[in-house]
Amino acid sequence: MGNQLKKIRESKGMTHDDAAAAMAISRGQYIKLERGERRLNEDYILRASRAFGVPVQLVISDDDEWSGDDELPSAPIGANFLPFAGTTQAGVFVDVELHANHEPQAVAISPDPRYRRARQYVWQVLGDSMNKAGIHDGMFAVGVDYVDFVAHYRPIETGDIVVVERMRFGGQERERTIKRYWEEPTGVALLPESTNPHHKPIMIPKDGIVEGEEIRIIAYVTGSYSLFGKAIFDLDEGQKIHL
Repeated sequence: MGNQLKKIRESKGMTHDDAAAAMAISRGQYIKLERGERRLNEDYILRASRAFGVPVQLVISDDDEWSGDDELPSAPIGANFLPFAGTTQAGVFVDVELHANHEPQAVAISPDPRYRRARQYVWQVLGDSMNKAGIHDGMFAVGVDYVDFVAHYRPIETGDIVVVERMRFGGQERERTIKRYWEEPTGVALLPESTNPHHKPIMIPKDGIVEGEEIRIIAYVTGSYSLFGKAIFDLDEGQKIHL
């Protein structure tokens, strides 16, 4: 896998120290990445995309046509990219600010054409509570904005997979998790689907308030993806697909 780290860094007028600090790694680590002496894994790619403000695909490009003198494209939200909305836990709720320092602006995943009338986002999934549903630790989950989905398509129904957000301390902190939505007579159960028996359902009463904290659905999840946009599971259809 090639990379354009040197060209990108120089076009930004950044030193090795600047680039390393922006990626939150050591100078030595950065130099090895730039020289190809250290593997540019998924974490480093995402850090570089965020640090330089460029698309993931440019970071890993082998294309020699870009000289480094041309204007750098910003990380776009367009035909081949979706905005990155942070992390969500496949397990318990996770603080949305916990990994914010290394989040990219966009991810190289195309919007789902079935939901053109709705805003779509990408979350990186942490944990294994949804691995039986095809959502594994480290994957990206694509979701349709809840308000848009309900307005243009249909209500959330039992069996849907959703991203849920909990507001704490009067809205000063937010936490997210991803679960299977299941309606119960007294409210909603957020169900794990995991090979790990330690994961338990989260029970939400009808008013959405648990111990004084508001819990709300923020997205309907349509699929799970690897880093570079290859669809692993289409959750709408419940089957593996390959793009």
